[in-house]
Amino acid sequence: MSTAGGVAASVAAIAARKRQDLFERFRQRGAVSESTALTLDELELGKNPVFRMQLREGTVIPTAAGRYYLDQEVVARREYHRRILVTGLVGILILALLIFWIVARL
Repeated sequence: MSTAGGVAASVAAIAARKRQDLFERFRQRGAVSESTALTLDELELGKNPVFRMQLREGTVIPTAAGRYYLDQEVVARREYHRRILVTGLVGILILALLIFWIVARL
């Protein structure tokens, strides 16, 4: 793996960990529906960039009362699509390596 590829993989892993940490914070505090939504102070988030990103992506939902909750259905759907994407990319990589190996043997 190239240095740039290694850095990109590390950044992606860190981002995924921070996203999971944020989701866990909502779950631990029970903010998983509109009726159990909490304020930013209650969630102890402040100016969290991961929170803002998830708000834009629709996994964190704002309420009219200035509270927020985690939409676990949206999270599950996004995680499912990420798994499909990764599986497809791994399949393509394996196919490319197999083709390279076959051509190299000719």
